[in-house]
Amino acid sequence: MSTAGTGIYTYTGVWINWSHGAVRGATLTIPQKYGGLLTAFLAIYVASAGVVFWRTLSYVLHQYNTTKPGNRRDGLHYQRQIILRNGGSAAGAFLAFMKLPLGWSPRATTSFFRILPFAILAGLNVAVFSVASIFTSVVSNAPGNSTLILGPDCGGFLAGLAGSINSTRGQVGWDSKILGDTYEAAVYVRQCYSAKATNLGCGVYNRQSLPFTVNANASCPFASGLCLFNDHSAFAMDTSLLDSHADLGINAPPEHRISFRRVTTCAPLYARQWVTVENDPVVGTITYVNAGPSLPWNYTFSYPHHASYDGVGYFLT
Repeated sequence: MSTAGTGIYTYTGVWINWSHGAVRGATLTIPQKYGGLLTAFLAIYVASAGVVFWRTLSYVLHQYNTTKPGNRRDGLHYQRQIILRNGGSAAGAFLAFMKLPLGWSPRATTSFFRILPFAILAGLNVAVFSVASIFTSVVSNAPGNSTLILGPDCGGFLAGLAGSINSTRGQVGWDSKILGDTYEAAVYVRQCYSAKATNLGCGVYNRQSLPFTVNANASCPFASGLCLFNDHSAFAMDTSLLDSHADLGINAPPEHRISFRRVTTCAPLYARQWVTVENDPVVGTITYVNAGPSLPWNYTFSYPHHASYDGVGYFLT
């Protein structure tokens, strides 16, 4: 269901779930309050379609077996024609056909086999449309199973904050955002990064967790001698190639998908030569690492010392 304002919302309408192709993936998303009405309507519609189909079929059979003027048939034939002419439903016709041979077996030859094809057609009509009516509920999926999420913006959080990040108000907002992200990520990891995770919140993303491999003895990504211990003491995490559709949940046909790979290498460094410590009147003591500018700042990243007391997680700026 869509929500007011400009926040993220679930798209309502017709769209294609490309996980199942253009035909099987054709999807209609409607608000939850209308889902029950749609399911009830489909069940009634299929039942009505079964009645109409049988009346059409019985009329065709009746006309096909109509006796030509001057020809005479036995009573079994005429009673069968009456059932075809007056049968209001396939279920009623099926019961009438099954009773008919019982009364005519002593007087009409092969009465059972003459009625059997018509009874089978009526019985198949009842069975097929009854099953179809039951399975109309399959068209309704639980909310969140297959939905298209839309949002008004695309890009990083800093896109709208770059002009005010140096102000006190901007810094407080940025710190609050980072703190919220840290707590949210920590809760998600505890609840969902396990083989037996059953929490409902673990179904938010297309995949519960993204696969990755680790290398505890990776090569130092910097010049020789900068990493502590030795040049093969770094810790690397590699996702390999991730599919934008199957792994990241960006709904798109195969020709519009991309493959994404993230390799992160962590290593403690002899970095004192690039480190400066300054006292900010608002934030307090900050450690800066100057290994090249990181726009919009002229330093690589910073670490405010008060973060250890505020509960703010590790982050690069």
